Amino acid sequence: MPGWRLRDKKGCDYPGNDDNAKPPVQLLVLSDHIRDARSGKLAKDVGFDSWDEVFVEVPWARKLTKQQLGRMAHSTETKQQPMPCRKLIYINAYNGDDYQQWSQGGICTSPTSGCVDNNHRHDATDFSSWQMGEQEKDASSHKHSTTLFETAKIEETAYDTLGDPQGGTDAIAFFRHGVNAALNAVAKAEQSGASTFTYLYTAHPDRHMHALGVEHEGVSNVVKGIEREIERLWKVLGDRVGLLSGDYDSDEPTNGEDSIDATVLVTADHGHVTVHPEDMITLPENIIELLEYANVGVHGTGRHGYLHCRSGLQSTLKSRWHSNTVLSEHFLLLTVEEAIECRLFGPECMRLEVRPRLGDFVSISVGRKTLVTPMESERYNEQCQGAHGSLLPEEMNIPFILLNRY
Repeated sequence: MPGWRLRDKKGCDYPGNDDNAKPPVQLLVLSDHIRDARSGKLAKDVGFDSWDEVFVEVPWARKLTKQQLGRMAHSTETKQQPMPCRKLIYINAYNGDDYQQWSQGGICTSPTSGCVDNNHRHDATDFSSWQMGEQEKDASSHKHSTTLFETAKIEETAYDTLGDPQGGTDAIAFFRHGVNAALNAVAKAEQSGASTFTYLYTAHPDRHMHALGVEHEGVSNVVKGIEREIERLWKVLGDRVGLLSGDYDSDEPTNGEDSIDATVLVTADHGHVTVHPEDMITLPENIIELLEYANVGVHGTGRHGYLHCRSGLQSTLKSRWHSNTVLSEHFLLLTVEEAIECRLFGPECMRLEVRPRLGDFVSISVGRKTLVTPMESERYNEQCQGAHGSLLPEEMNIPFILLNRY
């Protein structure tokens, strides 16, 4: 997935086929609904019939949910004692968006639909009332779905507060709400004898680092606040009585003798580097004239930019790139085939459906230099930003903290 805008196209065009032609689109994924970023049309109106045509891979949560529903149905048919299921709890600020719904298994795109719909979206999605602990009102056709899947929504800081004391305070407070939602879910499951997989996500370190760079004091304050909240989460999980009482702020020490069977894993998806204005590079005109699309940007894709050439100009681009001192010294230019051969996309073969999204070349930053759009160059000419997406240790080395009681 080369960024949150996926350049793609459905179908083949023919001369005279103007009414049914499907032009290239930029599928905006980080949005309420998956849509073409430029026209605003939903993905289904620009040729894509389902989430599966956009994301291609089957999400882990759907596989797990299908297995559990299958076991429950089998136990009902054979009149056996049903096997215990692990309830999936998702807590983040993006619940209800199409991308989150797909990644969470694609179960029920409407809070009152009672459907298990793994393929087709519903344009009138409204998740405002589908919060932690609430039940679907009409789930007669798939009565088990709400026992396997719940969501809670937390807030995120406003962009205009990033960098000031309010932004950091709000970020920690919102993460605290998420921790409490997780503890509520675990307590509820503990009372009913159920097991859970609770996924709590916060974008606040990422948001603050993107806007302020890595070294900013506000970033440090947010990370320390999140650390305190994780410590509180682990402390409450070590006190079953306190957990079930809902008292999550007790100062009483715990000895772990009455803890619940829980494991906490703390990790991240990437690190960050600070990109100063002098590190922001725009493509020269003699490169731009060879391109039909440049997927670059200061906050991520510019550190692994994808370049779509105009037809037949690939060798010209390669020659001009290597003759440009700035580009050749600070970016490794690979054809996508070379990147695949180096397994930069993972050990498995590239899926045919997604190959066109990557274009012809990927430009990999070997330092702090980052490819930005002309608009970003003007906007951030006096302001450092945080970025990620290349192969520096700061970007690739992430925390992995495992908390477990034996």
